[in-house]
Amino acid sequence: MCIRDSNSFARPEPFVFTEKKRAAKKGDEVYHFISYIPFKGKVYELDGLQEGPILLGEYTNEVDWIEVAKIEIQKRIEKYAANEIGFNLMAICQNKEVQATQDLRQQSLRLYKALITLKGKEGSQLNQLQEAQLNELSKEFNENDLKAGESFQNNTIEQLNQQILSIQHEIERQRAIIADEQRKMAYYKVENARRRHNYIPFIVELLKLSAKKGVLSNLVETARQKKKEKSQQSQQLKKEENK
Repeated sequence: MCIRDSNSFARPEPFVFTEKKRAAKKGDEVYHFISYIPFKGKVYELDGLQEGPILLGEYTNEVDWIEVAKIEIQKRIEKYAANEIGFNLMAICQNKEVQATQDLRQQSLRLYKALITLKGKEGSQLNQLQEAQLNELSKEFNENDLKAGESFQNNTIEQLNQQILSIQHEIERQRAIIADEQRKMAYYKVENARRRHNYIPFIVELLKLSAKKGVLSNLVETARQKKKEKSQQSQQLKKEENK
């Protein structure tokens, strides 16, 4: 369970006050992070307002550590009123792109081993795609990589071709995951820049120019009318729902 203590996406303020912020007092809402972690068979709570880690309990192979942490998390949630959202619950997990990159390398090594094995089989011949893949993988892996891990030596030519096809499909799947994650990160970067940008100076200048050209009053009246119509539509929908 994590409680955010600051918000870098907060709405920009049109005026900045230079007065010093007072220190938090008892009763003030102080937001911070609280983390729950497993360590050597025990579950700890890490609270920035406490003097040190708090031992919550122990876990085993039969009891997942999350079950131990969940009890304490539930206690904290119950402290809040039913209609209040005073916390954000987040889980820290591995970056999908990092995981997919690791899986891609692992599958690429498997493909390299399978192709080397198939090429060495009597009566077998690599097709054009397999030759191209082997040449490319030879730049990334070497004979030392062949010694550890999975071996394909006992497989028949037919089995090797089937496994190679399966590995090729898995490689394409991992590449698709990586490409999708990269697209998402690029989108998030643009979206975050927009959320952080201060549009207030632009709005102020727009209002000034509108007033100077004599169209501001009409724009305000139009906006009021739209708001009124929207409010009436909302009230009408509520009436129909209550019937």
